Amino acid sequence: MLPQELVRKIIQKNKVVNDAEFKALEKSASENGISLEEELLRKNLLWEDDLYRLASKEWGVPFIKLTDMIIKTEVLNSVPQPIAQTHNIIAFDKTDSELKVAMLNPKDLEIIEFLGKQTGRKIVVQLTNPASINYVLKLYRHDIASEIQEPKPSDTTKPPIVKIVQSLLENAIL
Repeated sequence: MLPQELVRKIIQKNKVVNDAEFKALEKSASENGISLEEELLRKNLLWEDDLYRLASKEWGVPFIKLTDMIIKTEVLNSVPQPIAQTHNIIAFDKTDSELKVAMLNPKDLEIIEFLGKQTGRKIVVQLTNPASINYVLKLYRHDIASEIQEPKPSDTTKPPIVKIVQSLLENAIL
C-alpha cells in the first residue's frame, strides 16, 4: 500500500479527478474506513498498475510487473518466504554481483541493507504492485507443495508424514 500523501500527490499532479471529485473521494474513503488508494481503485478511477507506475515515477525507481515473468526457484529463494511475505519483497533476477528485487516500499532501506549483507550482492530495487507480490508469494507455496509430493532420493525410506514435517520445518512455515 502506498503512503496516503503520495497517493494524494499522484491524484492531484496527474489530474485523475478534479478538486471537487478529489474532496468527495477523500470523504468517501474516510467514511468507508479505507485508504485513499483503496477508494481510488474501488471506484475504478485508476488501475492498480497505472497507480504504481505513477508512484514509481514519483519515487524515481523503475516499475516491474511480476505476473508476466518466469522466476527461477533459485532466484526466488534468495529472499526466504517469511521475509518476502512480511516485507512485500520478491527476488526476481540475479547475477554474480546483483540481486534484483521488486517491492511495495522501495524506501525500506533496512530490508534492502539486510538482503545485501545476507546475499553479498548489491540490491537493485524496483517497485511492483500488490497483485504481483501476491502472485509470486503463491509460487513459494507451490514450491513447498512440490517438495512434499515428490520425495527426495535420500528420503525414500522415511514414512510420508516424516517427509512432510521435515519439509515444513525446512521451509519454516509452521
